[in-house]
Amino acid sequence: MVCDNEKIKNTKFALNVFKQYTYKNPDDRIIVIGNGYEQSQINNTQFLSQLPHSKVIELISQSHLLVSFSEYETFGMTILESLFNNTVVLCTDSGGPIDFVEDDYIIKENDLDLNKVIDRIAKIKANYKNINPGAKHLGLIRDRILPQLIELYKEYV
Repeated sequence: MVCDNEKIKNTKFALNVFKQYTYKNPDDRIIVIGNGYEQSQINNTQFLSQLPHSKVIELISQSHLLVSFSEYETFGMTILESLFNNTVVLCTDSGGPIDFVEDDYIIKENDLDLNKVIDRIAKIKANYKNINPGAKHLGLIRDRILPQLIELYKEYV
C-alpha cells in the first residue's frame, strides 16, 4: 500500500486487513509506504516513510499485489503505476481507478468487509501466476492520457 495515514485513504481498515492477513499467512510480507505509521506494528509488515519515486516504483514492480482501500480517489497514480509494472491491483470502487482496473479487482462498497477482503487477497495469491494484472484500456491510458498528464504536471514541477 502506498499512501499517507489519512482517513480518506481508509488506512485503519487496511491495517486491520494486514494484521489479520499476516496472522493467517505468516510467511507473507507486506510493505506500507507513506507517512504517519510510526506507531504501527504488525507482524511481517514493513513501514517505510516517504521514499524517492524511483524506489517506490522499484518496490511496486517487485510486488505481487498493491491494495488501495481509499474512500475516494480522483485518479490513483500509484494504482496506474502498479498496472504499468504488471503488479496486480485490488482497490475499492472509489472513483477514477474504476476506469482502468478490471471489474474483478474492484471492491464494491458492500464487499468492504474484513474477511471478504482477506479471502480475495488469498485467492489472488493462490492464483497469482495465472492472473492478468487487471488492467483495462492500458494502451489508451499509455498513449493518450499519460502524455496529457505529463504535460499538465510539468506546469507544477
